[in-house]
Formats: sequence, C-alpha cells, structure tokens
Amino acid sequence: MARFEVGVSQIDDKVIARIKAAHDVGGNAKFDAVLESAGERLAEYFRGALSQMGIRKTGQLIESVKPTKAKAGKNGAKYVDVYPQGIRAKESGRKKPVSNAMVGYAHEYGVMRVPPKKSTPARHWMSNTVDDVGEEIQDAVTQGLNEIFNNELGG
Repeated sequence: MARFEVGVSQIDDKVIARIKAAHDVGGNAKFDAVLESAGERLAEYFRGALSQMGIRKTGQLIESVKPTKAKAGKNGAKYVDVYPQGIRAKESGRKKPVSNAMVGYAHEYGVMRVPPKKSTPARHWMSNTVDDVGEEIQDAVTQGLNEIFNNELGG
C-alpha cells in the first residue's frame, strides 16, 4: 500500500486556480456544448443505422432520434440522452397515439404478437451502434474537454 499526500502549502496559486476551475467545469456552458455535440454525433449514427435497416415506413422514427440538452444528474455529473423523441403522427388504423421511443424500443428488442398480426423481430439498432461507435464518441468528449482545459484553464 502506498499513500501520497500533498498539502496546500505545496501547491502554487496557478495549480489551485486550475483545480477550482476543473471542479467547476460542470457549470461551464462550453462543457455542455461538448456533450451536446457528442450527442448529436451519436444521433447521426443511430439515424444511419435505422436507415440501413430499411425501417422507413413513414420516416418518423429516423427523424425523431435527437439528443436532449445537457442536464445535471444527482451527483452533479452532466449527461445527454439520445433517443427517439415525440409522439408519432396519426397513422392509418391506429386509435391511440404512440411515442417514437416505444417504436424504437420495439425495433431494438422485438415484439411478439398473436397471429394474424406480424411480430417485430429484435434488431438491436441502438446497442449495436453504441458497441460500434461508443469509443469514438467517448474520444470526442475527451478531446473536447481537453480543449476546454488547455485553452481556458491554462493547459
């Protein structure tokens, strides 16, 4: 076991300023912009995956995939959700409105139906896309944060 301790007297003012600024990065609007940009990039990949699968009866599902604005979680961490949003326009034969998120879920995990209705097979469009490009999105966020630290916080 090793323990390393650093007292405040050992840190100069520039380092203390950087630590305070890094701690407050969650309140930085540029940090939100980095997350939202990465969310939009992921949404583009999701829309591309849906297009390649040929899920385009009306195009509503593909067009509805969007990122949310950056939000703060319970522990102060910031996050962006990317998913199909909104309610689908009324379709023929449907009595109740259906959310695009529900349709996206059905295509991700599949839906079993009793004949004569046709079942929807699981296609895993979200999980496969995240597996394929998750590292790239994470790298984009890391790069954006590094730019904030280097440009604004005295790199």
